[in-house]
Amino acid sequence: MVITANALYKYFVKLLSKDSIVSLLKTTKRLVPFAPMFKIKTTCGINYGGLAYNYKSLEISSWVLKDAKEAKGVVRHEVAHLLHDYINTGGTAHGKEYISVLKTVSPNTWRRDRHFRITPAIDKARQLIHPSKYKINVAPYMVPYIHSYAIA
Repeated sequence: MVITANALYKYFVKLLSKDSIVSLLKTTKRLVPFAPMFKIKTTCGINYGGLAYNYKSLEISSWVLKDAKEAKGVVRHEVAHLLHDYINTGGTAHGKEYISVLKTVSPNTWRRDRHFRITPAIDKARQLIHPSKYKINVAPYMVPYIHSYAIA
């Protein structure tokens, strides 16, 4: 089932307003507010459904939108990265500290959200952008944004 960029953005905003996430954000001593940008890119790379940059920005590959369940899982995964960086608990990108944050973001699906699955619909859309696994025709840093949203 396909999800639109706007619907995924609304899911992202709803996710950030969860009580467990709001209370986690209150534990930090940062002066800068948590207000990440949400972006849909053509691709974040052949093997990346999404990327988080510090606590400031979240990017989702457009081909992930072909499967709503996986797209929401990628958003949860990347939001956990944003929060992990923002609350500054230390540890590695997918270490125990990150897993602890992921459990807060998605307590029922955290095991599934650790990695995204390439469904047939996602694979078909991904192959249109990356026709060969060995010859990537689009450099991630040159790819334009399709949609970009800011949390106000």
